[in-house]
Amino acid sequence: MNGIFSFHASTAAYSEFWTNSFGKVQSVKVPRRQIWQTFIQESICSIATTVNIIFQADDNLPIRDLTNQAYSLLGENGGIRLSNGHTCSECTQNYKATADYAPQNNDPAALLGLDDDRPVPALVGADANANPTNTDVSNQPASAPPPATNSPVKMIVIDGIVMGPAHCAVEHCTAELLNARGEAFCPTHVTQFGNQCRVIGCRNIKVQNTQACLQHQPDWLQHQQS
Repeated sequence: MNGIFSFHASTAAYSEFWTNSFGKVQSVKVPRRQIWQTFIQESICSIATTVNIIFQADDNLPIRDLTNQAYSLLGENGGIRLSNGHTCSECTQNYKATADYAPQNNDPAALLGLDDDRPVPALVGADANANPTNTDVSNQPASAPPPATNSPVKMIVIDGIVMGPAHCAVEHCTAELLNARGEAFCPTHVTQFGNQCRVIGCRNIKVQNTQACLQHQPDWLQHQQS
């Protein structure tokens, strides 16, 4: 757990580490799902122990059912227990509808931060004589600032891992993917479109070991390179 949290090590990396370090002597390959199962079980035990909650579940539950039960009991409705009720100037601020700083510039065509306060050439062309909206705020009477609205912006913690959509790619379908390691469809649409080209609108049969038909192989190769 410390390795995964501290080094962002993946379950695949850990399974390879244990196999290379200890499994080869006994001709045993540690599967990735065993590492993931261990991480989930230990995480649940650690959290339950820390918050003094007794968590019980049936034996041999599928990992998805186990995590769902654990989240319903230990998930704190998506919050972080240590941050419950906490507020400070760094992680929580009042909502502001407008920025504190308005550029004092008589030239509405100037770009803040990009023109170095130099004069911008006059507009030329068909729209040169159009009457633009007056955006100059330098000579306008100052108005009282609106009262601050007590609408705090809360801190969001992410793990830094970027991943694509976790739902089916078929239009208007929001079902979960059959798997999130390369599949684009949910189980229902895998059955329906499983052997067809993944290019939108194409119904040709895809080439074996690829996700595109013969016509769209260049697109598939370009996708792999990207």
